[in-house]
Amino acid sequence: MTPLHPQPRPVRGCRASDFQWSLPTVPETLTRPGHLWSIIRVQNVFRPATIMPGLLSWGHWRLLRARTGERTLAHLAANSATALRERLAMRPAQWALLAQRLPRIADEHAIGEDARANAAVVVDYLFEQVGMDAPRARALVLGAPRILTFARAKLEHRLGYWQARLELSDADVRRLLAAYPQALLLRSRTNVGPTLDALAERFELDLAALRVLVLRWPPVVGMSLPEGLHPRLEYVRERLELDEAQLRRLFLMRPRLFGSAIHENIEPKLALLERELCVSGAELRKIATRAPTLLGLSTDTLLARLRSIREALGLEPEQLRKMVLLFPSVACYSPEAKLAPTVRFLRERLSLNSDEMAAMLRVKPQLVSYALANLQAKLAFFEEEVGASPEQVRTAVLAAPAILGLSIANRLRPRLQLLQAQLAQAAAEGKAAPPDVMLRFRLAAVRPPSGGRAKHVPGEVAVSV
Repeated sequence: MTPLHPQPRPVRGCRASDFQWSLPTVPETLTRPGHLWSIIRVQNVFRPATIMPGLLSWGHWRLLRARTGERTLAHLAANSATALRERLAMRPAQWALLAQRLPRIADEHAIGEDARANAAVVVDYLFEQVGMDAPRARALVLGAPRILTFARAKLEHRLGYWQARLELSDADVRRLLAAYPQALLLRSRTNVGPTLDALAERFELDLAALRVLVLRWPPVVGMSLPEGLHPRLEYVRERLELDEAQLRRLFLMRPRLFGSAIHENIEPKLALLERELCVSGAELRKIATRAPTLLGLSTDTLLARLRSIREALGLEPEQLRKMVLLFPSVACYSPEAKLAPTVRFLRERLSLNSDEMAAMLRVKPQLVSYALANLQAKLAFFEEEVGASPEQVRTAVLAAPAILGLSIANRLRPRLQLLQAQLAQAAAEGKAAPPDVMLRFRLAAVRPPSGGRAKHVPGEVAVSV
């Protein structure tokens, strides 16, 4: 038994052993001599100056024992700031941020211990019932610190409402909380329920579509519909001349867009597209509805990507305009991470010059969206299974870049089997084989079979057209 400080003079009715506590390994701040008030759980009764180091009056001691019961330093250490930090694997900067947003969590007095004790219950619930690991729980706590003050029953009620209302799985709940920690701060009956009902009625959504919308962008549930969402919907409708079906499709594809301010975010991007691409109102509507992700980029990023595409491919303004109209998502890809590696791979693999590469992308800009492994597999298919030479593959791809966008399993291989059957039949009839098998295969792969209908190859899937 190690005394925390020199033994005080015994007082009437109080044994000297009452001042001795077992001392397990605890943070140093809990074991400094003369700070008995900092390790005893007092429920907002005393101030630090009330309990003098080494001296307690009989009345104070009786009240302390009545308030604290038989609590030991082990219990106090379990509710310490260090224990909570270790449980959530927080760095010092993260703990400082949490303490700034929720000051009571770092308080050294009784109120801080109570707050940390409640926080420990909340963290246990997140770990054991919600199935979170330390990084996800830490992100949730930093995103919505106030949940550490909630009772467990309150958390269970709010999460239960989300699950029952949208029929969410446990994985969906974790995904929802990771994307929108503030979801637990919304009241079930007065915030979440009415908003979901209004969204379902406004856009004619069934339960499955409503669930997809909320999981795609959870903050939509926290928006004010009359003051926030509805004015932005009406502005976009009038600006792009959309009908109700187009507006609904745009909202469901990119609900995050309608969380942006109109004059600070939406309008500058529409004006930039009009200025840089010289598009009409109908063409702007086509770009926005086919690639709403463009409107989610910052104006600086959008401008830089359009100019990078133009410079990298040596395009004239009219050529850039036609390319974006053909495949608006081309500007959604990073020039450094996507466009440059694809261009470099195709130029090296097919021995293309700059003009040939630019011509291919003008015809088939979707090539920049394909993974390099996908392109490599198709080029290897042409050489190994079709039996074409590298020069024949190069000529076929330049003539019809769309052949690189066809599926090997569903289009290329069934068409190859169809062509091989036709060549075998021609050989049986004494006809000569074509000198360029890749040319024949390209025509068979890109064009539909005779009659424009799919033909079934025995043992394979039907040839898609």
